[in-house]
Amino acid sequence: MEQLDFKFDEAHFNNLFPFYILIDSKLKIKGIGKSLLKTCPDITLSDCFSSKFSVKRPFIAKLTPDNLTEILNQLVVVQTSFSEIQLRGQFQQYYDCVLFVGTPWFVSMEEVRLNNLTLHDFAFHDPLLDLLHVLKMQEIANHELKELLAKINQQKKELKKDQEELNRLALVASANENGVFFTKLDGTIFWCNDAYLKLTGFDTKEVIGRTPFQVGKSEQTKAKDFKKLISSFFKGEMFEVELIHGRKNSTVFWAKIKAQPVTDADGKVT
Repeated sequence: MEQLDFKFDEAHFNNLFPFYILIDSKLKIKGIGKSLLKTCPDITLSDCFSSKFSVKRPFIAKLTPDNLTEILNQLVVVQTSFSEIQLRGQFQQYYDCVLFVGTPWFVSMEEVRLNNLTLHDFAFHDPLLDLLHVLKMQEIANHELKELLAKINQQKKELKKDQEELNRLALVASANENGVFFTKLDGTIFWCNDAYLKLTGFDTKEVIGRTPFQVGKSEQTKAKDFKKLISSFFKGEMFEVELIHGRKNSTVFWAKIKAQPVTDADGKVT
């Protein structure tokens, strides 16, 4: 197979590796990528590489030409000495020089912006921005999930508080000698005391889930009385009405019904 001889001018090489560093045998910087120079404008050609960068992985306390050659062709992490930007890449022998090619090791899009970089400062093959975008979307999703969880917990607290209040009301109502029942907003009864069962002759299963009209209607009950009751109920108003109330055994009794809407903290009828 024919051996290929790759040749790039500086502009083409910058398109592929815009964060490269070319280091001569005396550790002097001979070339630097356009994007890295944009991030680190204080670096100039002929600066000593070890005065501007340190090798963090594998850790080298004092960089020399000899120990630099020992970490060729492996994953390395270098860091700028002034802004603590980390670059992840590798060192490669290039004639009588050493070439570093890599990319910044950022953990958020905010870091990209803080270092004056944009999408066009990275090579097209560099996956960093895609990974950061995925990470950002995950952060947004996690934030929304936390907000939803906080909202659910708050609703649970409010529900518990409402249930405790209802339990207190039910405790008082249970001891009341008058018939007492609670309804949902659609008018169906979801709780009643023993006195109401005794008055009407029904058992709990026959009352729960039905409306007061269904429980108490009889042939002697006047439609206008129930109409007044229903009208005030759906307006969420307090009302009092007298009517003939039916029993399970088809007998009737006179009843005075007093209704009081139960509201939440915002005054909404519940």
